[in-house]
Amino acid sequence: MFPGTSTPIKFIWSKLFSFASITNTIVGWLSGIKSIDIVSHKDTDIVKKYGEILSYVQACGFYKPKALAEWSNAKVADAWIVACANVQSHTVVTFEEPNGNLTKSSPCSRAKIPEICDVFDVEYTNLFEMMRQLSFTAM
Repeated sequence: MFPGTSTPIKFIWSKLFSFASITNTIVGWLSGIKSIDIVSHKDTDIVKKYGEILSYVQACGFYKPKALAEWSNAKVADAWIVACANVQSHTVVTFEEPNGNLTKSSPCSRAKIPEICDVFDVEYTNLFEMMRQLSFTAM
């Protein structure tokens, strides 16, 4: 455990298992998790990469200022997710699809996770492909 994380994790875990609607399949799957990788948003490498991502969205010319405003919003996790995945060599799981052919003559108002993953050499997939790769089956 990391300092200061034990109590919140126990709280979340107890709340998760207190919902009667959770099926045995999900409970069994969660119980089988051997380790949890806790990522701190204060990690200097992640913070640096986060800044690089926002700088790219701002300067590349493919996106309108609205895209930067959205990605830099503290309530939007997209840039943090890509930054963490880049630094820790993880794969991002998302249902987002790229905008298509990005052009500077017609910038998009939304940056999409797959586009930013491509720029920062981060692998990404969707949930169904992840489930296939992990041989996930319902009981």
